Amino acid sequence: MAYYGNEWEFQISKARAQKILGESDLPRMGYEKTIKTAKCEYGLTHHLCILNVSGVFYIASCSIASREWVSIFNFDLKAIK
Repeated sequence: MAYYGNEWEFQISKARAQKILGESDLPRMGYEKTIKTAKCEYGLTHHLCILNVSGVFYIASCSIASREWVSIFNFDLKAIK
């Protein structure tokens, strides 16, 4: 099951998306780029991605709520200015 909305994604600037990706290219419009993965106890892999939606960038996970990103992915968006 996939979830979307404010609990699962944040809009970010193009500059912030590039800072998160480092040397890697930004995803093309309509695509996403995985930045972190985590396995759960059932063997499933969860993904944290940068999405390009019509030129607007988001960081999102369709299976892990943003309040859990630090504990699951070891990723804190607040730490990236």
